[in-house]
Amino acid sequence: MTAEYYGLPGVFHTVVWDEKLAHNQHLIQLQYIRQEKWGNGGNADPYLAYFQQQRSQYFGLKYSNKVGDVDYYSAISHIDGNGKLLFPREWGREYLVTFQGRERQEGMGRTTAIVFGASGKWQQGKVGHNGGVSTGIYVRPEPGNYKYNKYAMPSNQQTNVWWGQQWKGGTHKLLAMLVYKVPLGSQTITAGQTINKVDMVNINLIYRYQPRLFQK
Repeated sequence: MTAEYYGLPGVFHTVVWDEKLAHNQHLIQLQYIRQEKWGNGGNADPYLAYFQQQRSQYFGLKYSNKVGDVDYYSAISHIDGNGKLLFPREWGREYLVTFQGRERQEGMGRTTAIVFGASGKWQQGKVGHNGGVSTGIYVRPEPGNYKYNKYAMPSNQQTNVWWGQQWKGGTHKLLAMLVYKVPLGSQTITAGQTINKVDMVNINLIYRYQPRLFQK
C-alpha cells in the first residue's frame, strides 16, 4: 500500500491511500482520498476561499484482468456529499481509477463514475506499439450547482480511442487519440455548459522527439 500526503498551508490537507492486490493475471486497486480544510481555506472571506467546504472524500475501485498482451479493466468511483474534490490542475493529471484522458473529476462532489476499457502493448520488429479504448459515464450534480460542480460540467459519457508507437529506442514517439463526449439523458443545458464540454469530438496527434541524452 502507498500513502501520500499533500499540504497547502492555510488551504487544505490531502491524504491519498492506494492499495493494489495482485493474483496471477488479476489485479484489484483500491483508492481513498480524504481532504480537510486548513485554516480559512485560502481567504478570510469564505466566498473567496479556494477550499470552502470542511472536507471531501473520494472512494475508488478498479479490477483488471490481463489476457495475453491486453489488459481488460473496469472501475467505479464516488465523491461523497461533504464537498468537492479539489487540487490545482497544475499538479498534473488525475491519478484516479476512473480517469480518462481529457476528462476531469477535480472540482466535483456527489459524483459517481464508471469506466470500462482495454489497453495493450506489443512489439513489431524495432517498433513498439500501445493502444486501447475506454468508455465511461460521469453522473454529476446539475451544472448550475456550484457547491458540488465547480466547472458547470453536465453529466456525460466519454469514449476514448488511442494508439501510439515508438522507435529508435524511444527517441521518436507518435501518439494519436480521439475523444467523443455526449451528455447523459435529457438534460437542459446552456451553450456555456455545452461548448468544449459535451457534444464534441477532440482529436490529438502528437509527435515527440527525445534525444537519448535526456532519456531516463
